[in-house]
Amino acid sequence: MMLRRLFLALLVAGTSLSAQQAWIEISSGPSLPAVCARGTAFFETGVPVSQAFFVCNTSSEWAPQDPAQYDVFVVQSYGAKGDGVSDDLGAILSAAHAAGHGGGVVFFPPGTYLHSGLVDFGSNTLVQGAGNSSIVRGTNNNYSALRFLNSSHCGITQIRTVSKASSRLTTDTSAAILFNGADSCYARNVTVEGSASVGIMIENSSNMIADSNRVSSTQADGIHVVDGSRNVQVTHNRAFRTGDDSFSAVAYSNLPQTKNVLIDSNVSVGSGARGVACIGAANCTITNNKIYNPLAHGIAVAYETVYNTYVPSGAVIQHNVVRGVTSPIMNALLVAFAKNVQVSDLQIYDSSPLYCHGSNQVQFTGVRIYNTLGAGILGVDCTQLSLKSIQISNATGQGINLQGIQGGALADVALGNLFAAGDAGGGAVQIANSSNVTGSTITVSGVLGPAAGGLLQISNSTGTTVKVTAAAEGLPPQPAVSQQGVVGAAFSEPSIRALSDNGMLAIFGSGFASAKAARGAQTADLVNSYLPQSLGSTCVDIGGARGYLLYVSESQINVVTPLTEPLSQATVEVITNCGQPNEIRSNAASMPVVRTAPEFFVAARNANGQVPAVVVDTATEAPLKTVRPGASVTLYLSGLGAVKGLFTPGLVDGPAGAVALPVQVSIDGATLPAGDVLYCGSNGNAGVYQLNLVLPKGLRNGNLPIQAAIGGTTTAPGVYLSVAAP
Repeated sequence: MMLRRLFLALLVAGTSLSAQQAWIEISSGPSLPAVCARGTAFFETGVPVSQAFFVCNTSSEWAPQDPAQYDVFVVQSYGAKGDGVSDDLGAILSAAHAAGHGGGVVFFPPGTYLHSGLVDFGSNTLVQGAGNSSIVRGTNNNYSALRFLNSSHCGITQIRTVSKASSRLTTDTSAAILFNGADSCYARNVTVEGSASVGIMIENSSNMIADSNRVSSTQADGIHVVDGSRNVQVTHNRAFRTGDDSFSAVAYSNLPQTKNVLIDSNVSVGSGARGVACIGAANCTITNNKIYNPLAHGIAVAYETVYNTYVPSGAVIQHNVVRGVTSPIMNALLVAFAKNVQVSDLQIYDSSPLYCHGSNQVQFTGVRIYNTLGAGILGVDCTQLSLKSIQISNATGQGINLQGIQGGALADVALGNLFAAGDAGGGAVQIANSSNVTGSTITVSGVLGPAAGGLLQISNSTGTTVKVTAAAEGLPPQPAVSQQGVVGAAFSEPSIRALSDNGMLAIFGSGFASAKAARGAQTADLVNSYLPQSLGSTCVDIGGARGYLLYVSESQINVVTPLTEPLSQATVEVITNCGQPNEIRSNAASMPVVRTAPEFFVAARNANGQVPAVVVDTATEAPLKTVRPGASVTLYLSGLGAVKGLFTPGLVDGPAGAVALPVQVSIDGATLPAGDVLYCGSNGNAGVYQLNLVLPKGLRNGNLPIQAAIGGTTTAPGVYLSVAAP
């Protein structure tokens, strides 16, 4: 395209574009992702499990490149129709059987493949589709699984499974994808939409990987590791509205214990039960997960008598974020009847308390709790409980309430703004029926509500020496997003209040950065040709993924949205001290997610809401205050959604691509012929779309309204072109 510059759009409401725009010259050409010319070996031996089976595991999934090297069994070659009507079970089984003799790829071209029964795949087999266009749907919910039974060196990737199940089943074969007795296998880049039970089930299997999958609307867990499975990695997955836990590792005492499960860098939204659960399993490592609005606990490490599980032990919980746990008797983090549990760098927002119950050797370090419902931390009947570097801000009850603790240590604890509600007479720190609890450097600041009974209360406790002092200086405040403070960055009237892929947002509030730290993204800030996801230690989470930053100040952020999930709502959070031990998140602004949220960039703001569009001469790129009928002009927009080709949100000076959806343009109330819309799509710059038009020759003089419609949404009225005939 003609434009080879990055438009930073440092737009501030109420000011003109010309006063606030910034440009950075980019001299390099489009940056294309690396691709694999051909694979090396299909299933290599001696490769660590974290790297196994990913022949090209940087930016591209492995795909059959050389049929002479890899045997590829295309299901259509065995009679599969993929028409969404025919039963393709027999054809799929034939392809799977053929691959099972010597190994290879069972390939599903684009289509919808129905199967009326269980489908088994053998060892040395990769099941692969063409992405979300390769749909597999079981028509018998009891036997809907794509199963790897006693298979080794196997995998499934780039497949989308769909289920219409509306009630929960308990059989393992009702899962969407099932590994039973498998070894050294993986599920990667799979989409699961619905299931009569679990989305991806790993049962009695070892050396397994579930990575970069998307699971939604299952009747039971999203990804479930169970029945003695060991050495399992559950990483970079996203789970939405699962019927039970989003991610779980479970061990029942009548079977070998599930152990050594890594649950890392996953996102859970709206789970029907817990976000992450380690129930009876040994050595769960739960790190870098984000959990939003579960119906039950955010994270649970627990023994469950009703299911006769093992006692969990050796759990490590680190660098997780939990928000919105508000159901009665549920907790942001539950550690119950467990032993040897280490929790560090945990952030909890707008949730019920952190709760330790009946557990032994539990350490909490670097825990930060904001806006808790009740006490910040509740400990009951625990032995050897350690609380270090704890910060609790804005609790409706006590800061810390310990009951029946046998051996405990509190150090470097800071509490602020307690007892907005709660039991009268309780202390900011309350200890009862305990022994051998020590505490030092414990401070309380801010406001103590009317229910407070002082800084410290100790009762019926022996060997307990704890000192709490008042602090003059309060705790660091949270950044705050203003009510209705997230809008489209082109500042349409009325404002755009929705998220779309590659949209440009402005976020207003306070505490986003220091007053002197306002800055826009510069060339040196780019990361592999992408806009930075952190500027001056500030970043933005949008639906659990980091946004691409254009501008940050104390009260405003301009950001390009990452790829959004197909949800009705997503949250926007501003994070200060991003990635640091003292990281703090703002309140969560909930925003609707739409395919498109179009708006024109404008050259000025007028009190009457009538504003001129930014327009340039297509040939010369010269800015135009007026346009003439019949001229070729270019305008700029945000929020047009997905584009064709390789362009991805945040990429600077990337390849151009036309918008994925049809667009219509009207001027002065008349729709332009399709042939006069020469191009509508990305101009290769993050968050910016380009619209090339040939203006009708019969346009009248004056300020003529212009609107664009795409994906069922139309730009706001009031934007105009100034037309003047020569």
